[in-house]
Amino acid sequence: MKKRHASFLALLVALTFVFAILSAIYYTINSPAVQNALLGVINKSHFQIKVSNLKFDVLRNRVVLGAFSYENEKSKIRVSTDRIELRYSPINFLRGKLIINKLSVDGLDAFFPEISGKKEKAGDISIEKLFILRNLIIENGEITGTRLNFADRNILLSDSLNFEFRPRLTGDVGIAVNLQGIEFKKDDGSYSAGNVSIVGKTSLGDWTNAPPYVNSIRGRLNIADLVLTNATINNLSANLEVKDKNFKLSDFQIKSGGKTLKGAFEFNLATEKYKAELKIPEPMPFPRLGTYNPLIDTSGHIQGEVTANGVGLDIAKTTGSAKIDLTHIKEPLDPVNIRSEITWKNGVANLENTLVKIKEGEIAVKGGVNIPGKKIDITCEAKEAPLAAVFGRFGDEKFHPIFGTANANATINGWAKNFKVVGDAYTTGVSGYYKIETDRAHAKIEASYHELTLIGELEQSGKRTGDITLKIKYGAKVGNEPRPKNLHIDAKAYDNDLSKSFREYGIHGMGSGHLVLDGPQRTYKGKLDIEASDGSVAGVSFQKLTAASNMGFKKIKITDAEILIPNMEPVLFSSPVNMDFETGGFRAYGKPLPDLSFDINYKSRNLSWQIKNINYGAAKIAGTYVPKGNSDITLSGSIDAQKLSVFREYLREAEGPIEGSLKISGPTSNPSINGRLTFGDTYIYSRILQRRLEHVKGSVKFEGHTLRTDDLKGLVDDGEFAVSGYVSHENLAPSKFDVSCDCESLRYVNPERTLKVEFASDAKWAGTKSSSIISGDVNIIDTRYTKNFVILEGLKKSSIPEKKKGTPLGKTVRLDLKIKNSGDVRIKNNIGDIWLKVDIDAKGTVEKPIITGIIETPEGKVHYLGKDFTITKGFVEFRDPYTNPYIEITAEHEVPSIPDLVITITIHGRVDNLALDLSATKAMDQRDIVSLLLFGVTEQEIRDSQTSSGFGQSMAASQISHMLESPVTKFTKLDTFRLEAGDTPGKQGSSSSGNLQISKLYLGKQLSDRMLFEFYTNINAQDSQQNVRANYLLTDYLMLNGESSTGQQYKFSLSLRFNER
Repeated sequence: MKKRHASFLALLVALTFVFAILSAIYYTINSPAVQNALLGVINKSHFQIKVSNLKFDVLRNRVVLGAFSYENEKSKIRVSTDRIELRYSPINFLRGKLIINKLSVDGLDAFFPEISGKKEKAGDISIEKLFILRNLIIENGEITGTRLNFADRNILLSDSLNFEFRPRLTGDVGIAVNLQGIEFKKDDGSYSAGNVSIVGKTSLGDWTNAPPYVNSIRGRLNIADLVLTNATINNLSANLEVKDKNFKLSDFQIKSGGKTLKGAFEFNLATEKYKAELKIPEPMPFPRLGTYNPLIDTSGHIQGEVTANGVGLDIAKTTGSAKIDLTHIKEPLDPVNIRSEITWKNGVANLENTLVKIKEGEIAVKGGVNIPGKKIDITCEAKEAPLAAVFGRFGDEKFHPIFGTANANATINGWAKNFKVVGDAYTTGVSGYYKIETDRAHAKIEASYHELTLIGELEQSGKRTGDITLKIKYGAKVGNEPRPKNLHIDAKAYDNDLSKSFREYGIHGMGSGHLVLDGPQRTYKGKLDIEASDGSVAGVSFQKLTAASNMGFKKIKITDAEILIPNMEPVLFSSPVNMDFETGGFRAYGKPLPDLSFDINYKSRNLSWQIKNINYGAAKIAGTYVPKGNSDITLSGSIDAQKLSVFREYLREAEGPIEGSLKISGPTSNPSINGRLTFGDTYIYSRILQRRLEHVKGSVKFEGHTLRTDDLKGLVDDGEFAVSGYVSHENLAPSKFDVSCDCESLRYVNPERTLKVEFASDAKWAGTKSSSIISGDVNIIDTRYTKNFVILEGLKKSSIPEKKKGTPLGKTVRLDLKIKNSGDVRIKNNIGDIWLKVDIDAKGTVEKPIITGIIETPEGKVHYLGKDFTITKGFVEFRDPYTNPYIEITAEHEVPSIPDLVITITIHGRVDNLALDLSATKAMDQRDIVSLLLFGVTEQEIRDSQTSSGFGQSMAASQISHMLESPVTKFTKLDTFRLEAGDTPGKQGSSSSGNLQISKLYLGKQLSDRMLFEFYTNINAQDSQQNVRANYLLTDYLMLNGESSTGQQYKFSLSLRFNER
């Protein structure tokens, strides 16, 4: 019992002793005094370590460090943290393993200086370090708030970094690194990524004893949400392999904008060999490379392939080659395809088979770049190159509006400040700047570091219409300021058809101008003189326009201007108009006339016009106008319509007061308009209506998207009209309407002035743009139709009828009109003199009207074969198809030479297939009826007549000539057409009546008031004679005659001509 008690007591003492020792150790290592003493010993070396609080928590198996810092005076490396916590597994110490269950680091801040001098070759890792690493396991490592500073040039920031380090039985170590919220800052910008991860393994036996120690990695690299300076990459992934300074990325993929770039890279740091391959099967977003460059902007989309390989990092010694086949896409420009084979050796790069294709055009590039020798020698040749596709890719937007196609040759030689560019280009079609066009332009350019010279010419319709000489001399660069420039510009335009050059601006006429500009860029002086004649601007017609302007840096002052407008006094500027230019716009202001002043700003960014004020007499305009945005404009006051007559393109004449107040707001394409316009006894002669509107009185109300009037009245010629109702509009087009028009004695005359109608109506047009109806009554007061029927008009038209194009509203506008005549409806032309009585209804649509009712012909005459037939009855009946009515007219003619003989003509059938019948009150053949109408005798009587040998043919020729003379002369623009009959020789050379035929054709043209030119020839003869005859009136009575006939026979004569009274 005593022995057992002694053993227990010894165990208790031993445990107490061990606990005491452990407690002593715990308190010793956690004692600040002891810690400071240990740090004092350590800090006697070339590095310094500081810890504000170090705590070993044995019971919880953790070590906690407060503020920690490390500084190496030799390497200049500095590291600091806010807090470090390490949790470990003590049991594994017994197995010789250091297992860190969790390592947390907060606020890691490290500085790494720039490494200078020759790097020492890294040796293999030491046995001690290898032993430690093989027995080290980090299950969960996390660093938050990381900031790594690389020589104050590059800074890497990370919200959090998670990592694992797990040795395997195979000898490899599994590693995993994951960074969240990364930002990398450089002098030229910053880059960021949402996530960067590397998962793989490393072989510790390949590690070295110098940073970065790791010399072997095989795994997968993944970067998400990578944001570069001008681009965003959704995902970047690749298989990563690092071994003995050889870096390899395989299965490389970049995903951006839903598209994928694939490729592979390999680089050996020891041998300096490299190779790369990129494939972009579909167009993917491509950023602008580098900072702003006025001559190149690479942003857009790119597609194609690139391969490259070589050796050497020293530019003077590198050797390699590359193949490029890339297409650059930038809407709305044409795609640009670049194909090139590039080789380089010892720093000399050669461009081989380099071709740039743009649509049907191409640019061939040859030459090379010698970097060690500091020399560039490149030639370019362009054929049918689209200018918009080239200049649209310039960084400076001022080049973007250039358009057309061109051929060009250029050479680039030299290096740095000794470079020289020489080029010669000419357009091959219509080209220009923005909306200003020219038929052809030619330019020669020579540029160097010190000077740029451009000499150009403009052509229009094959004629030279402009010259330009531009010279820019560059001064020395001072600091970061742009190089100073000295400008000289001398540009001339002469006899330029403004309708071609400024077609899109609505400017017409012939114009000339001269611009001279000299001096430093910010203090230059210039002068611009322009002159135009017989033209128009914005609908304002002028006979002559002249203006003189003085120019300075970002300023133009129009000092003198004169405008001659038809039927008006000359307009002379009483004070200057100023234009001040700024980046992205200009301001125009002034008071050129006593009753006109304005102040307007233009911004090119959104194409907006800020109208501070436009005052014209008592009328005022102010607000904002944005063609492709929202506008807000106010118009108020009154104006004499006579001042609007300057718009000759739309108005012939106008006078009288127009008062109103309007506010236009909302989208410019679909504005809301509110206010009122009032006409007070106003006179308007519109070119569109071709009618005079006189004594126009009343008002038009604007109610948002509706126009309404209740009392708009006036006179048209001698007729009256009254309009009431409303029109609603959407996108500046009628959408719904209900308009009534009550008219009295209105007149309509067609452009040929062959149809004149006077009518009265009480009609209404109501509905929507998709379905509407015109209804009401139309009363025809008087109508005259006088157009002659010309037989050759039908011969000029195609035998296949053209399909008529319907009007935009033709299918949607229905008709419900009742049309009657209370006055005369008369057709008077070469067909006859016919009176009509109209009583019809018009229904259907405008495109396919359905006419019902009847048009009667109660009286009149029909002209046929030179005789008048009196109409006895007739009508026009509308049957299906209603556009092809049925006509039936009966008319009679009494033959004076034969008593009781009446010839009846009947015209009947559809309009497009009329038939004509002849009959007589006595039995008679059709040939005798025609002969009676033509010659007054029957065919038998002609044969029995002693003069029948020439009479019948002469009469027939005379009648045929009479019938054909008018249409032939009108169709051919001749003044004389005549046929004559005569004897033609028989077989034995004698004449006989059986051979009497039309034998001569006469054609003539009155060349002037005194000169008549005639040609006549025999026809139906074996040896026909052609004769040319000219008659010239020397005086009113004396005529000179000259004639030439077949066989070179000539004769001249003088004759006297008298007029008998």
